[in-house]
Amino acid sequence: MGCLRRCDGSTTKNIKLVEATRTEADALIEKDPDLSKHSALASLARRGERDLHGE
Repeated sequence: MGCLRRCDGSTTKNIKLVEATRTEADALIEKDPDLSKHSALASLARRGERDLHGE
């Protein structure tokens, strides 16, 4: 089984957990695209976007 490289440069071998997490995240975004019911996640997403774009 291969590894996935994470954003922080480390790797994970638990592919099934990554896939399950991605599926849950996709479902959450489909139900609440603005994350209006998930303020902590919205905050993390904004912070990640700022870090990515250097703002």
